[in-house]
Amino acid sequence: MKFARTVYWIAAAYGFVSLVPLYLLLDMVGRDASPPITHPKFYYGFLGVTLLWQADPELWPGLRRSCSELSNS
Repeated sequence: MKFARTVYWIAAAYGFVSLVPLYLLLDMVGRDASPPITHPKFYYGFLGVTLLWQADPELWPGLRRSCSELSNS
């Protein structure tokens, strides 16, 4: 269980670290990846939802229960 918890926290930290800078890189993403971003509200909306999903408090009890069931079997 400790290994799973550690891996999950590392993955969550990596998610935050990789998503937060994208708020500042709208123009660069539009230049480097074609087609350019024409609707920034969808871009920022997607980033907001993914960051919310990273920190969703309702996700933690279900994940904790699933991990405990896996470790008990």
